[in-house]
Parts: sequence; structure tokens; C-alpha cells
Amino acid sequence: MIMADQDSDGSHIKGLLINLIHAWWPSLARLPGFLKEFFTPIVKARKGRTETCFYTLPEYEAWKKETDNGKGFKIKYYKGLGTSTPKEAKEYFSALESHKMQYRYDGVEDDRAIDLAFNKRRADDRKTWINAYEEGRLVDHTQREVSYKDFVDKELVLFAKANVARAIPSMVDGFKPSQRKVLFGCFKRKLRHDVKVAQLVGYVSEHAAYHHGEMSLSETIVGMAQDFVGSNNINLLVPQGQFGTRLQGGKDSASARYIYTRLAPITRCLFPASDDPVLEYLSEDGLSIEPRWYCPVIPMVLVNGVEGIGTGWSSSVPNFNPREIVENLRRWLKKQEMKEMSPWFAGFTGSISKGREEGKWEATPALENIGDRFGETWGDSDVSRSRAASGKAEITELPVKRWTQDYREILEENLPKGEKKREGPKLLEDYQEYHSEKTVHFELSLSSEGQLQAEKDRLSHSESFGDKQPSSTCDNLQALKLRSSISMNNMMLFDADGKIKKYETAKDILQDFAEVRLRIYEKRKAYLLARLTRECEVLSAKARFVKLVIEGKIVIRRRRIADLAQDLRKNGFKALQDLQGQPSEDKEEGHERVCWTDSCT
Repeated sequence: MIMADQDSDGSHIKGLLINLIHAWWPSLARLPGFLKEFFTPIVKARKGRTETCFYTLPEYEAWKKETDNGKGFKIKYYKGLGTSTPKEAKEYFSALESHKMQYRYDGVEDDRAIDLAFNKRRADDRKTWINAYEEGRLVDHTQREVSYKDFVDKELVLFAKANVARAIPSMVDGFKPSQRKVLFGCFKRKLRHDVKVAQLVGYVSEHAAYHHGEMSLSETIVGMAQDFVGSNNINLLVPQGQFGTRLQGGKDSASARYIYTRLAPITRCLFPASDDPVLEYLSEDGLSIEPRWYCPVIPMVLVNGVEGIGTGWSSSVPNFNPREIVENLRRWLKKQEMKEMSPWFAGFTGSISKGREEGKWEATPALENIGDRFGETWGDSDVSRSRAASGKAEITELPVKRWTQDYREILEENLPKGEKKREGPKLLEDYQEYHSEKTVHFELSLSSEGQLQAEKDRLSHSESFGDKQPSSTCDNLQALKLRSSISMNNMMLFDADGKIKKYETAKDILQDFAEVRLRIYEKRKAYLLARLTRECEVLSAKARFVKLVIEGKIVIRRRRIADLAQDLRKNGFKALQDLQGQPSEDKEEGHERVCWTDSCT
């Protein structure tokens, strides 16, 4: 009997266990009643003594639409089995048959369904499987048994959809849901002063209905604040403390209870507060939470890049230069052709150039012979340079997203007496390190094989690029893994309508984003005009009311509220809710109190 959480992650655990049994002991999986599951409610809605239980989130969402978003009900989300009280647990086990469902094997179709869900070679088939899912097709928990195929197609697919939504960001704001919740919490709290990351985690969990582990949320916050080479081009949060360095790619960050953060000053410039009223906000557990997506003034998905792997889909978008993005947006507004952009990482001192394959770029870091600095002393001939170098070279930059600690292991493999073994000649005799938390500096002592390889690479570089003088940069030293490839062939993102779309170039993302941003400007303009018009009508009504009172046409002293309200209506005054579209009345002493201005009469 599988006892797992009732959310989508629990469905994944059920699927993994079913796959385990099916792969290693298929006869047991086919045995009637051998595999069962114990299920509990994921959401309970209470109103008075009435209690409604929901066993899937889509079922709960459908109920909310029918009951005015659950108005009047007290909603409780059951994250896992541990959320249930001892009293509830006893209720579940005392009625075990109503909380138990067994899996049924119906034939080869069940085998194919399990293979579809877990076979590594069927990623494309899983895309079709997820897209073919019809909303409302759910496992009926009133039944005593369910076939493996129905479990895969009606329950496990919900995890696949949720996994994709968590892993693939939106084209509009470049955020995954957890990042969007963090930014929402920071805006709601107006986070201008430092706060502990651990405290911010609690605040976001409470106000944005975050139902997953606090550890993953703290990692999200740390990632949004990192500013070392290879992380964010523009960090939206300020790193106050040890948020990680390029030495270990951010893994060396301190615990969430020791570090502080706040909103970076530029964040509200990128996400204007004037956009907030026109965004589409979600609701959960009776709370209004983060919007479906934010809409920054420039596409942050290109500024900071994204990496994500979900069920059936993965996504990889490199970082680009914000100045080039702004320039291209201005060209788009003027209906001019946009320029091609190359990946750009803040602080990276190497070079990024087009690769030989379509959609790929090559990042080449800095590796140079130390002898190049002493050309005037030793002369410019090849012999002089060789003597000056004396087998010495230094690395002052690494490929993008290759961290100092990891690269140290690569150098260890090339040492003659290194603990790690590598086939082929050893290229190094020794190396020294002079790093800081922001810069890289290895000084290499090349072996005779390494010097010979460096000379071959130097001549090869000269022939390939047609240089008049041989380059002394050993940028093709493949054995030292000093070249990385940046691919732009897998830029999968959710578009503004929530559908996964593959973007061929960065310019395609820019164009889609610009169209969405213009629509937000139009909505904002309409909202501001409506608000100003409403304020104008209220102020005009106030002035006319005062004038009528002064002229004696309206008497306000010693009069019943109902009579005064009738006089106001006769004189053409409108109730405030007629101007705002929202009711603004309450009851007091049996009389209707209507707001005619900003204060109640």
C-alpha cells in the first residue's frame, strides 16, 4: 500500500513505485490487488458544520469557480500526511475501505502507459501526452480500483504538467512560479530594509501560499540575489552577506539564517508599481497572491537567462547585454530591423563568438603565455618568446558557468603525480592559484608535452584566422577544457497565454515581449484615465453639494439619513458605488448609509 501525499509530488512518488515494481517484478504488478494506494483529502472546505473534501487540485479549482471563489468557506490545504491531526488520522483509518484504492492491470496498454511516463528515450512522446490531457479528466476516488493506464493518463499527468510549470519560466517576466512568489512577497512587504532570508521565506510562504519546502524557497531567494560572473546580469535582490561566489558557483552560500537581503533599487524601475493594478492576480486558499506574470519594462528572461528541466521539456536561454536589449526595443518601436545579439555575461573578460554550428556560440576565456609581457626585453622572435615563456602560462578567466573549484579538479587530472588519472600525456608540471571571490587567476607550469601542444594550438589558431603574426594565446588547448559552447537551440518558454513555445532567436523573444508590454501600457492608460475621471466626478459632486448647502437648496441639519439621501438623488447626485462599480454601504440603526463622497454622510 502506497501512502504518499495527495499533491502532484505524491502522484510522482506513486508512479515511481509502480514503475519500480513493474520493471523488476512485472508478475507482481499484474497480480490483482497487489498494489494499492491510501489517499487523503488535499483540500477541505468548511462552512458551519458542513465539510467538503477534495482529493485533487483540479477538482477543488472547479468547485471554487462554482462557489464564487469559495466565498464564506474556510479553506485548509493539506500539504502532506503530516498536516492531518491525530483525530483526522483515526477517522481515515476507521473508514479504511473508503480511503483505499487498488491498481488493476488490464493488459499491454498499461505496460505502454508506464513505459511512456518513465522511458528516458520517449521525451517527445511525453510532450504529446501532456498536451493531449483534457481538463476535468480525473481519477474517480469513489471507485475501488483504477487501471494503471488511467492512473498515468488522469493523475500522473497532473504531476507532469505541474513539473513543467515549475521548471519552464514565462517569456514575459522570465520567472518560475517560486521566483514570482518571492518578488510578490518583497513588493507586498515593501522590502527597503535588510531582512533575514529565513524570515523572508516565512513571509513569502504565508502571503503567497507557497506549499513546498522552505529550503527550496531560500535557494530561490539566494539565486535572485547572486551577482558573480555567470549568475545574474541584474540581481533583483541585494546580497548582504555570503550569498556564494564563482569559486563554487553559489554553492558556498551561508545558511539562510545568517544572511540578509532587500529589494535592489533598480527592481522597482524594472517592475513599475504603476503596473500593479492592471495585472491579473491569482488566488489560493482564500488569498489574493502573485499575478499570473509580471511585466517588466525590458525582457528579464534575456537579461538574466534561464535554465530548467521539466517532464518532456527543458529550457536554456543565455544572458544578454541589457544595453543591447534596450537598443533593439527602441529599434522595434521605430519599426527598424533589430540587430543580432550575442550572449553577454556581466564581468566576463573572455570573448564570445559565433560557433560553427547554427544557433551555437563559443565562450573562450583568457589563457596567455607569460612571456608575451616581456616581448620588448626578449625580442619578438618565436625563439625569444619561447625562452621568455619558460613553459609558463596563466589563466585569468574560465568558461561561462565553469566554477573555480571544478576547474581545479581538471588541472589535477593533468598533473604527473595527480591523484586523478587521465589517459594520455600530462600537460602540466604544477600550478599556483591567486584567486579572489570575484576573479580567477591560475598560473600554470607547462610540461614539455604541454608546451608542444600549446605551440601546435598557436600555429593552428594562426592558420585558421589568417593572422599575420602567430597568436600567443593558447585558446585552443582542448585538453585543459578552456572552451565552452553556449546553445540557443532550446529556448522553450511559456508565452503570455500560458502555452509552451520554442523561440528560435533572441529577437523572436524581444518581439513577443514588446507586443505584450505595449498592451500593458494601454491597460495602464485606460486604468489611469478611469481613476482620474472618477476622482474628477467625486470632486465636482463635492463642490456642487457645498454650493447647494450654502444656497439653502439642501438642508442637512436635523434630518434623517434616508430623507437626505432622497434629496441628493433628486438633485442628480450619484452614490459612490455607482462611480466606482463597488458597493460602499453598511447598516447602522436600521438605516442605509451610503457614501456620497470620500466620507460617509
